[in-house]
Amino acid sequence: MFNVLLYYDSFNTLVDIVTNMKKIGIDVASHQSPNQVITQVIEFNADFVIMQAGKDPLSVYEISSKLVHLAKSPTVLLIKSKDQKLDPNDLVTHNIAKVFSEPLDLHALLAYLLEVKGFNPVEYFNKYLQIEYVPKKAITPRKGKIDDKFKNRDYSKKYLDVVDEVDDSDISVTFDLEKVKNITKKINEKEHNLLEETDKDKFMKALLTEN
Repeated sequence: MFNVLLYYDSFNTLVDIVTNMKKIGIDVASHQSPNQVITQVIEFNADFVIMQAGKDPLSVYEISSKLVHLAKSPTVLLIKSKDQKLDPNDLVTHNIAKVFSEPLDLHALLAYLLEVKGFNPVEYFNKYLQIEYVPKKAITPRKGKIDDKFKNRDYSKKYLDVVDEVDDSDISVTFDLEKVKNITKKINEKEHNLLEETDKDKFMKALLTEN
């Protein structure tokens, strides 16, 4: 299927994540510390690297930046503490594809991994975990290498209709369409008035021309 390299310092949570990943067919290698992450990514041929942000995320940012230069650059995900604030600019700069918060929503994490690789999480959850999973929102990574299967994926309307709450890593811009229409209307009216004035000036000039 695909390979996940997981770093998590809580042993019980680590075991839970690994167990569920293996149930749905994901190959996973787990460690409690990312000290040898570069070597392990190469040896394991990892598609994803999941790390905890920690109190000082600079170290994981540094690791993520180095992974970009590998021949096969994995998608990097972070898990942050509940109240931890991360700068979205840092996430983009250091090639972080997605951030999850603790307590970890394991199903959301698994769904993200499956979706990015072009698999339907609903089918896999029903078949291997025996649960009826309803996704919170369509998965749309903002930056990084994305498989062709994901880019060409035809989402169902049901999947796209569900909206998730915005987290620290999400940046959304909302346009007031009514205001845009009004501004466009005023611009068009102004251009029309200018055009009328121009035609009038030409007419008056023609009247005053001796020829």
